[in-house]
Amino acid sequence: LATTFINKSVDESTLLDLKHLLIEANQRVPEFLVELASATEHELEMGGEVGCAYCGGLGHRITHCPKLEAMQNKAAGNLGRKDFLSSADY
Repeated sequence: LATTFINKSVDESTLLDLKHLLIEANQRVPEFLVELASATEHELEMGGEVGCAYCGGLGHRITHCPKLEAMQNKAAGNLGRKDFLSSADY
């Protein structure tokens, strides 16, 4: 048994992941999640893979993965920083 609190700030891909996890676990899906359908939901089972190839989330594909996007943004933010370990004078 798990409890999830949902408000307006929850990302749609997270809600779609929750929806598909509930379906996969044969649990009751709340009506507001049943009505929630992404524009690409019919594509989630294409290519023999179900959901996201990066994080395994069931409510999105890798092209819309919030975890991958966050990781890429973090990596891009580190590009301008000087790497002090590699520039040591030995």
